[in-house]
Amino acid sequence: MGASGGRSSHGPRLGLLALVAALFVLVPAARASAAGFKLEITKVGEGEVLCYVEPAEVDCGEEFEEGEEVALLALPELGYEFAGFSGDCDVVEGEECVVVMEGASPKKVTVTFALIENSLMTKHEGSGSGTVECEIESAPGPCESTYPEETVVTLIAKADSGSEFAGFGGDCEGAPEECELQMLADRVATVTFNRVGGGGEGTDTSGSQPSSTVPPPPGKANVSGAGLYRGGKATLRLTCKGGGPCKGTVKLIAKLKVGGKAKKVTVGKASFSLPAGKSRTLTIKLSAPAKKLLGEGRTLTAQVRGDGVTASKVKIKPSAR
Repeated sequence: MGASGGRSSHGPRLGLLALVAALFVLVPAARASAAGFKLEITKVGEGEVLCYVEPAEVDCGEEFEEGEEVALLALPELGYEFAGFSGDCDVVEGEECVVVMEGASPKKVTVTFALIENSLMTKHEGSGSGTVECEIESAPGPCESTYPEETVVTLIAKADSGSEFAGFGGDCEGAPEECELQMLADRVATVTFNRVGGGGEGTDTSGSQPSSTVPPPPGKANVSGAGLYRGGKATLRLTCKGGGPCKGTVKLIAKLKVGGKAKKVTVGKASFSLPAGKSRTLTIKLSAPAKKLLGEGRTLTAQVRGDGVTASKVKIKPSAR
């Protein structure tokens, strides 16, 4: 009876201790129990910074263990671009900075996001004279030399007395006296003013047809509805539609979870140029969050926008190895 009582009093306790010990083996202690290293992140410009301790995203404000490697991913807001890291980065590759938690604490990293600005140039041609003003949200005024990306600028042509407006060219080809441009790239607009009754350029005074041929307006590129991802890059198929060549910039915009919130961000951007009626494959380097999603075997759905390209949607899938 005594032996039996001894087993009953110690057996369950030993079993409980064994279970607790097993749990400590299976579940690591909270990082705070062995922590002490902090990370201070300073942001310049508009953007988000995500922190990862492989394989999971973590709060950048928590404390870290000695020797732990923390990866910082820079994710610019629309209209901004990643400009660089400075501070205590041990390894920098593109928009990723790896900080090893050792030495002095806190570790300090500055992440800079620069406002994207595109240039606007207006050229005057013809035998007459006039001015071009620019309107954004307020009354028309003198045009600026640069504008933030995504800004919509309306160019307004005003002929001087004795002259008349004869047409826009360049990025405003075929527009009437007002031309609306979205600043997704550097822009050049040509405006022609001719003297009234002065037989300016393009005027046929002999009754015969002009000898020169007016070039066709630029075409627009169509992006196929599917793309493939491999090695940090996406490949898309472009086809130039229209009478003239296609030239511009493709931007991919996707809704991703950033800092616990879903946001629309630019995940890739690339320039292109191809003749009318031709097709080609365009390779676009993707941002780190997009690569992470695709690296998990998931499909990325992105909006296609940009200069000289038809707006559409594209699904990018990881390619089979």
